[in-house]
Parts: sequence; structure tokens; C-alpha cells
Amino acid sequence: MLRKLRVKFIALNMVLATLVVAVSFGVVCRLDYQAKYDEMQDVLRVTLENAAREEVERADVPEAGGAAGPPRIGKHADAAPPHIPVAVYRMLDDGSYELLGMHSTATIPDGSVDHATSVAKTQADNLAEGPGEAFGEVAGESLLYAVLSCKGGTLVAFADTSYLSSTDQLARTLVIIGAATLLAFLAINVFFSRWALRPVGRAWEQQRQFTADASHELKTPLTVIMANTAILRTHPDATVASQSQWVESTQAEAARMQGLVNDMLELARLDDTPAAERVARDVDLTDLAESFVLQFESVAFERGILLKSDLAPEVHVCGDAKRLERLVSTLVDNACKYAGEGGRVHVTLEQVGHEARLVVRNSGETIPPEDLPHVFDRFYRGDKARTRDASSYGLGLAIAQEVARDHGGAITVASSETEGTAFTVALPLAR
Repeated sequence: MLRKLRVKFIALNMVLATLVVAVSFGVVCRLDYQAKYDEMQDVLRVTLENAAREEVERADVPEAGGAAGPPRIGKHADAAPPHIPVAVYRMLDDGSYELLGMHSTATIPDGSVDHATSVAKTQADNLAEGPGEAFGEVAGESLLYAVLSCKGGTLVAFADTSYLSSTDQLARTLVIIGAATLLAFLAINVFFSRWALRPVGRAWEQQRQFTADASHELKTPLTVIMANTAILRTHPDATVASQSQWVESTQAEAARMQGLVNDMLELARLDDTPAAERVARDVDLTDLAESFVLQFESVAFERGILLKSDLAPEVHVCGDAKRLERLVSTLVDNACKYAGEGGRVHVTLEQVGHEARLVVRNSGETIPPEDLPHVFDRFYRGDKARTRDASSYGLGLAIAQEVARDHGGAITVASSETEGTAFTVALPLAR
């Protein structure tokens, strides 16, 4: 599933990147082509206007309307004139033409000049009487022309469209650059897709593990309940008192299932409740911890455990009192459970800077170093030597960690032969 998601992620990114590159480079090529085309038209226009002005002056005719002087060069010129070869012809009344050599910087081969001038003459005939100009292309000759009709006659200028071929070269260059860019983007995309989907992969694997563990935990009580029910059905005439063993076993397993389901629902609520909907009130953590220490004194006495506390007064945090109760009770219960016969449990609470720090320490068997990173995982039980408690599902510490995170804090664990096992909860103080 994750592989398919990764492939879709990369494919979508590549399609979008290809579209962006193609559109961007297409716009660049189009703008470059249009700029060169406009530049050729400007050259043809200026050349014809200069030629028309001189022809008018020779004939002692007033200057044609719209004529402009020769292009200006030098430091204060508007722009450097482009080097585009131009051939200028005068169209004669009998339909022939003549090359104006003094205004031309190029010529047209004899095999093409007749066709080019006939096309230009057709355009010239369409111009209204008086000054006017028009532009066009000669099909099959790679020529762009401009026609100027003025009092001095009809002039036509030709320029080779090969000047526009540089746009083709630009397009080929951009294609190579675009392909290299997309390949580089693909490599980066492959790398970052692995990095971006890594949390999704972890969450997916945790979800699968959670489902498998929950199914395993539910399988045992369900099996017992079904077995007890089958036994009861084999004795339809027996009284409830005579079958109390199976009834009580069924009730115990049902209660165990209920506790497991409640813990799973609590984890789901912690994961899904938005921060804006969480109830946050001032909580006296000192009173809360003291009440649970008192509750567990009888349990500790029965197990021969010495339970001590050292709680700083008036330590207040902001949060949900019920969830904080679950956090403290889980830690104290675990400490008493695993302190061992004749062991010790020490609960301390103090203010450290802007934090309330609760430490629950117990003696007894330590947690192996390889298990420490996993003690807060859901359904995790690392110590196989400990006798399994029927009420334990491996969710208590996972819930405690979620509660601590939900309140802007953190919970850590340390375990050694000399110091015992200590769970430390750090929560921000109420302001």
C-alpha cells in the first residue's frame, strides 16, 4: 500500500513539474520569437521610411507622412540597431522592380526575387491611395516583407526569417535543460518521498501492530468465554450455583475485555480530540498525587512494599484532572506492581524552573536497556520473566505518555541496578 502511495506521489509531482516546466519554457520561446519578429518588422519599417524620405527629397516632394530618420547609434541612442540584412526594391508602374542598392544590405537570388516581388506587389495593390504600410511573409521563400506606399512610390523591403531560427535553438536548449531539470527533480522527489512518507510508514506499521496486538489480547478472553458457554450448554438442567465456576470465569473475562476496550477508546480519544475542544483547568498536582499515594498505601502494605512520598506544596498545572489522575495512578500502580516483595516506592514532586516534575521510582527488577525505548509502545511487554497480570494489557504507559504530551509535557524512563527504575513526568506549570 505504501509503495503504491509513494509511486502515486512521485507521479503526481512529476506530472505537475513537467507541466510547469513545459508551460514556462513555452512562454519563454513564444516571447523570444515574438520579440525577434517585432524586431524584424521594426528594421524593415525603419529601412523603408529612410529610403522613402530620400526618394521624396530627390524628387523634391514633401516628406512622406510618418517617415523617420535613420536609426541613431552611440551612447545616447534608444537602442543599438540590429544587424539584420535587408533588400529594398522600388515597384515600377509597369509591374517590374528595381533594387535600391544604396539602401540594401542584401540581395535576393534571381530564382526567388520574381515570386517575392509579385507577392509584395499584390499586398501593395491592396493599400489605399496615399501613405500606408503593410507586412507579410512570402510562403516557401523564408522571407518577411514590408510594403510602404508613399508619394515617392511603392517601396518593399525583404528580410530573411532565418533570424527567427535562433528561437528554435533556444527551444532545443530549453528542452535539454528541462529534461535535465526533471531528471534531477525526479531523483530529489524519490529521495524526499521516502523521507516524507517515513512517518506514514511508521504510523501504518504501528496501526497494523496495534490491530494485531488488540486482536491477540481479545482472542484469549473470547476463547475462554466461548469455552465456558459451551460447558454451560452441555448441562442445561444444572443450577447456576452448581455452574458458578464457569459463570464467574466468564464474568472475569468479560470484565477483562471491557477494561481493554476502555483503554483502547481512551487512546483513540487522546489521539482524535482537537486541542481547542480539550478542557483545561487549574489542577493542584500536589493534592492529586497525595490522594493516589494514600490510595495505594494499603496495596503496598499487603505486598510488603515501603511507599514514601516527598511532594512539594501548591504545585499547579493546567489540564484535565481526570486524565492527569490516570497518568499518576498508572505510574504509582506500576511502581507498586514491579517493586518486588519487600521493595520500595518513592514518589517525589517538585518545581524545576517553569516545570512541575513528578518522579515515581521503585526498586526491584530493572528494565533491560534494549526494552527502555519500547516501554511506552502500545501492548508492549518486554520483561518475559514477570508474571503476567490479568488486568494488564500493555496500554497503561502508552496512555500515560499520550496524557503527558496532551498537556504539553513529556515522560521519560531510566532504569539501573543502583538507582532502580524511575519514571519522570515534566509538565508546564499553570500561569
